[in-house]
Amino acid sequence: MTTLFLAALMGLASKHDEPISHTPAVYWFPASEGIEKWLPRLADEELFDTWIADPKPNPATLEAAKGKVHFVSPSTAYTTANMKWRDATLKLVRGEISPAAWLNRTNGLGETLHYLTTPKTPNLRSLTAKIENGLGSYSGRAVFGETLICYLPGKPCFYSTDLFLTHYFPQDSQYESWILAMNDYVGPMLSLRVDYPKLCTQKPKILRADNIPGMLIFSQKIGPKTFTFYFNNGLKPLALPKAFHTQSAIMPRGLDLDTPAGPFLLGSGTALTIDPPDK
Repeated sequence: MTTLFLAALMGLASKHDEPISHTPAVYWFPASEGIEKWLPRLADEELFDTWIADPKPNPATLEAAKGKVHFVSPSTAYTTANMKWRDATLKLVRGEISPAAWLNRTNGLGETLHYLTTPKTPNLRSLTAKIENGLGSYSGRAVFGETLICYLPGKPCFYSTDLFLTHYFPQDSQYESWILAMNDYVGPMLSLRVDYPKLCTQKPKILRADNIPGMLIFSQKIGPKTFTFYFNNGLKPLALPKAFHTQSAIMPRGLDLDTPAGPFLLGSGTALTIDPPDK
């Protein structure tokens, strides 16, 4: 990890040594998992303000929630708009459509939750594992998708097979890198939405959306700060714009700073800059 990345994580984590504030985000899991010992910790230590206990919360799950989160029914997730959003976004994550095509397909849908997997679908690793990615990693596309969901305005929704939060994954070295990536990333990414609630609701400004699989860049200006989000859903490294400030980069994935013409963002790479950066 870079020094900048470690500093960013430490700075964000320190804010949540105190009792956390939840942010609009959904965690979806089988109600049977309500008996597990770590579920109460989910209410105390994670930032999701909503749970979907499928098919409905059992007494153990209600007790674990401690009144700190609220529940919605699985039926609220299975809307036509949400499913259309999922279908288009999976194609973007897998590199099957361009950022411009994705924007055309999702614009005006009126979706209420952003998710990529459900109890009725394979897990995200299975949906993306055999798709080539520019990072050369087994989980490159999966983490790209989860990062996209965390950064987009709207309400992110993760099913229990997406994140290592409510049950143990099998002992599998290919899972391991994915777990480590998202355990490091998802908390800080959601904590940004606690600190800057307009990230959840403010319409972003699209700065670039390639017509072939490649770069998507959008920004949000909140008070004196500008948040700019970079995604490369293609395979080739792409040059980042001159306005990209490496000293402002938070939690980058696939950022190449060694190319003389750079910096470049590798395929399936993601980055966020905050200008001016937090001190």
